[in-house]
Order: sequence, then C-alpha cells, then structure tokens
Amino acid sequence: MARSREGQNFVYLEKVRDPTPIPNKTSELDDICFNPFDPRYFAICGYKRVSIYDSQESLCLVQSYVDQNEDEFYACAWAYDEGSKTTWLVVGGKDGIIKVLNPRSTLLEKELFSHGRDIYALRLHPVRFTLLFSASVDTTIRLWNLRSSVCIAIFGGHLGHEQSVVDIVINLSLLSTYLNI
Repeated sequence: MARSREGQNFVYLEKVRDPTPIPNKTSELDDICFNPFDPRYFAICGYKRVSIYDSQESLCLVQSYVDQNEDEFYACAWAYDEGSKTTWLVVGGKDGIIKVLNPRSTLLEKELFSHGRDIYALRLHPVRFTLLFSASVDTTIRLWNLRSSVCIAIFGGHLGHEQSVVDIVINLSLLSTYLNI
C-alpha cells in the first residue's frame, strides 16, 4: 500500500558543496549504493539521514533527506522507471516502511507498507529496474513493483526459516527460471 507525501514528516534538506561530505563516524553509515543509471552519483544512509553525493565534484553533498520520525535507515538502492524516465532512491529501515524518493523533484513519492519489522537490505532486480527485493527482520524477502506500489511476492512464511534476513544476493540465471525473463 502506498501513501502520498501529504502529512508526512520527511524533510528535504538541500546542501550543495558541503566541505565535509561523508559522515566521520561509522555508526552514522549503514549502507552505500552507487547509481547504476548515472554513475556520477551515489547515496549513503544511516541513522535518520539519507544523502546523495556527486563523485565527480570532490565528493560534494548534493541532497540530504531527514526523517523527523523515529525511523533509522539501514538500506538504500537506486531504481529506474524507463516509461517515465524517473530515477528513484529507495530507502528502508527501522520502521519497516520502504520510502521511494525522487531526487529530481526532491519529494517522497511513495511509501510501501508490508514488512512488520526492520528492513535490512534492498536490492534492485538486475533486468527489470522497477522491481525491488526487500529483506527484513520479519524473516521474509518481498518482491515489489515500484511503478504500481504492489508487493508481488512474499518469500517466507510459517514453514520457512525463523531468523532475520539480513542480505539478498540475486542469481540471474536461477531467477529467470522462476520469473520467465
């Protein structure tokens, strides 16, 4: 289920040419992801902040987002909708909600609700760039269609494993067998 940005406590902070671009404490950095659609940019997330950097301009901070709620961010990934030519930065963390940010408009476009606990990993489908996998403490991996905001599949259940899922590795040859790509 997706909600609009209205009434959300997610704040865009614009900082350009910040002289101290990357947090100096490792406790503030949980994930880093490079933009495969524009390799010039990468994002880091940690604590309540998500930041986008320009790697060709002396690692300058380009944009920063802060969640004023109690959410902490543990994972980030880039996604791309070829139809609308939109690049998204997708983040997840402590509250179990996936947040889809649009760096071009600087808006929180969508929130995806389904995980019951912390989200530890987000991984983009290697061929279909609007499909996203999420891994959670709730012992599941979920497959999302970012364009439609629909959870397509839940990998887990009462007969599955009983531990948190902390990472996802995608094997394209094995995946193509099941998803017919």
